[in-house]
Amino acid sequence: MFRTAKLKAGVEDFHFHDIRAKALNDAKRLGIDPQKLAGHASMQTTEHYIKRRTLEKVAPIQERIKG
Repeated sequence: MFRTAKLKAGVEDFHFHDIRAKALNDAKRLGIDPQKLAGHASMQTTEHYIKRRTLEKVAPIQERIKG
C-alpha cells in the first residue's frame, strides 16, 4: 500500500522510516520523550532518526492568504 501511494504521488526518494523520523522529531519539539515513543533501549538509537535541525514554524498557505 505504501509503495502504491508513493508511485501514485510520483515520489521516489521517500521511505516508510521517514514517517517515523518525522514523528520522533515532532515529539521532541513538543516536549514528548522520543526515545520512549520509539521504544528504543538507548537515546543513541533514537538520535539516529531525529534530524538535527530547527525548522521555522509558519502558518499554512490558506491562512496567510486570508490574513
